Amino acid sequence: MLNELVTKYTSDPIIRRLVDQVDFYVVPMVNPDGFEFTHQKERLFRKTRRVNPFNACIGVDANRNYDFQWQTERAELRPCEITFGGDFPYSEPENRALFEKVLDLKGDLKSFITFHSHSQLWMLPYGYTFDLTPDDAVVRDLAVNATNALRALYGTVFRVGTSAEILYTSSGTSRDFAKGRTQIKYVYTVELRDTGEFGFLLPAEQILPSGLETFEGVKVIALRIIEEFARN
Repeated sequence: MLNELVTKYTSDPIIRRLVDQVDFYVVPMVNPDGFEFTHQKERLFRKTRRVNPFNACIGVDANRNYDFQWQTERAELRPCEITFGGDFPYSEPENRALFEKVLDLKGDLKSFITFHSHSQLWMLPYGYTFDLTPDDAVVRDLAVNATNALRALYGTVFRVGTSAEILYTSSGTSRDFAKGRTQIKYVYTVELRDTGEFGFLLPAEQILPSGLETFEGVKVIALRIIEEFARN
């Protein structure tokens, strides 16, 4: 997606409009230590790598460590579990860094999208409850438009709904934090390819198509932000 923004500015008028009118803040990897560990030791390791001062088990599920509805749904209190939410919110420096940046930009951020794998889901807030947000209809409609644009490229079908509706309940997530704590309007968690054949070990030849089709959906959201929020 970044490559599309950087390399097609002069050739694609839509890209030019997005770059000229939207500020994109990109965090390529929220959990870099955990990511490195997956390539060195344990391919499907999920958590951070911080030493737990109260237990021999390493790390925290970084996507259960935000302070909005922390530890209320599907977040473990036991440090050895993969969804351990930490001893307290923002126990992990990675989470604190993202939290501080989002707060710095509060009021300016119009969308917050977090990309995960896998399952082909485009999810809305919330995860901690089945209750819908007041603007659910608008946020959901944009998600449907985004997934329609995504599907038009290669035919990949994504389901749309809240995390609680189409995946499972969860709390302390970045998605729920972005919506509930900072009131960003268009907040989504996108679970990328596939639906289980390869799961977390998606073949390398599918990575580029996955990124390109996802960017089609992101463009729909960015264009909506321009239409809705751009200053004349």
